[in-house]
Amino acid sequence: MDSGRFWSNGSSSTVTFTLVSVNRLVNGTTQVIETGSVTSGFDRGFLVTKTVTFPTFSLACDTTGLSSNSGPVVLAFVGL
Repeated sequence: MDSGRFWSNGSSSTVTFTLVSVNRLVNGTTQVIETGSVTSGFDRGFLVTKTVTFPTFSLACDTTGLSSNSGPVVLAFVGL
């Protein structure tokens, strides 16, 4: 999945991610980890790890579905 990131200096980066794992944590949240690299723009060539933590959902989601989902995102950029 490609994802654009925009920086405070007006630059942008395009990152191509690959899913690494989806984990249900002890507190009931779900953590999704993806890794990738900056394919164009600012910090091109850097490696990136993205961690998204989704909140716990009620069992109602099992029967009625879930139209959207969001949670805090942590991006870590590492230069080569």
